[in-house]
Amino acid sequence: MLDGKLKQHSYLKRVKAEELFPATAIQTTTAAGMAAVIELWCRGELKPGFVRQEDISFESFLTTRWGGAVYGEGAVP
Repeated sequence: MLDGKLKQHSYLKRVKAEELFPATAIQTTTAAGMAAVIELWCRGELKPGFVRQEDISFESFLTTRWGGAVYGEGAVP
């Protein structure tokens, strides 16, 4: 929410199949998202109970091994 209104922030990045891992681009991005959230949970950075995707900051997501590898600046463009 920004100024009392719902806002959507989008992120776009091209991920090419098999440049990072031996998988398709959709498999890589899906696995990265899940692995990053599991890593945040293991670190104790997520609140207990149900956690919505919107509750995880993108900056926090990028600090994970998979989030940073696929979506970070050091990722293969």
